[in-house]
Amino acid sequence: MYINSMCLSANRRFPLGSKDVKVRKHGLELIHKAFIFAKKLGIRIIQLAGYDEYYNPNDEITKSNFIESMKIVCDLAQHYSIQIAFESMDTFFMGDLTRILNVVNTLDSPMLSIYPDIGNLTQFAKENFASEIELAKNKIVAFHFKDTTHDTFKCIPFGKGTVDFVKAFKAIFKINYCGPYMIEMWNKNEPNQTFEDNIKEIRDAHDFFEQKYKEALDDFKRY
Repeated sequence: MYINSMCLSANRRFPLGSKDVKVRKHGLELIHKAFIFAKKLGIRIIQLAGYDEYYNPNDEITKSNFIESMKIVCDLAQHYSIQIAFESMDTFFMGDLTRILNVVNTLDSPMLSIYPDIGNLTQFAKENFASEIELAKNKIVAFHFKDTTHDTFKCIPFGKGTVDFVKAFKAIFKINYCGPYMIEMWNKNEPNQTFEDNIKEIRDAHDFFEQKYKEALDDFKRY
């Protein structure tokens, strides 16, 4: 058994574009520790949260700070021989693959890729989902599988959101993608939840994934 990738979400609280140098420094320290952790466990990909800012307003300064911080992160990625990849986020800054690709091209690092979140991307590129996937196809290393709505990006039960998974999978099939998918799930840690409840949720999510994947594949083969 191996762990292919890990998600580092701490940069929401400690964004790399913050105007507070202490916040940026701590964000970089967390990423450095993540590289060491990943190296020890043999994890090949670290998914990064593409926030220049989250809890405070962003502007050209925060965007510039983010790029400068990411230059350091890209150097660390080369040092540890670990791939880093931006998730398509729940904010405009990196909500679609066009904007992510602009940052990736600016940084121009062989260690930097893209890790689209199907749910997030749907909300920012619903009408041009397929063209976004096509545009970024040579930089995609994995996908997050998650349901969302136009204003809620987590804790949506599969099938209760607005994501058209069959359409999304068919767009992914068109680029001949053969990499991994990660089912993203959230737990509210309700006091009345049992171990069995959690296992059932995981199984249901996996069954839902397989169902939508098969529906898309069967439809895709007809054309």
